[in-house]
Amino acid sequence: MSGYFYNDKLKDYRRDGVVKVIYNISLNVEKGEVIVLLGPNGSDKSTLLKYILGLVKYQGKIHVNGLDVKKKVTYIPQQFALYPNLSVIDNLRFYADINGIDYKSVKQSIEQNRMEHFTDIYAKELSEGTKQKMMFSIISLADKPLLFFRS
Repeated sequence: MSGYFYNDKLKDYRRDGVVKVIYNISLNVEKGEVIVLLGPNGSDKSTLLKYILGLVKYQGKIHVNGLDVKKKVTYIPQQFALYPNLSVIDNLRFYADINGIDYKSVKQSIEQNRMEHFTDIYAKELSEGTKQKMMFSIISLADKPLLFFRS
């Protein structure tokens, strides 16, 4: 199955008038592929992510497998929010609760991400690498076809 990303004449409405920021971009990404957006400061990499995430108004189309992308994306920011005074399992359950996800999925996510030995440890006591694994466990609960990392 292939993923498909396409936009036509995305426009940025943040400035006076209509300014073309990103124009006529098309990208095809196969399932399981990883792509990287590289470019100098000011080349609108972040703007493109904002469009895809639905954070900025735009004109055009962004589709994944023929469907509107807005509900198909999970985003991991540079600085992610974990609750330091909650255990790993409680952090995952919290995110599951606010997204209507059952606890069976929490257990599966913990197992898939090899976090079984950390479930009762507070987030503030984890190493940075283990915090990243915990965040990945949280976002994998969403089970969406697109995953964006910001670094």
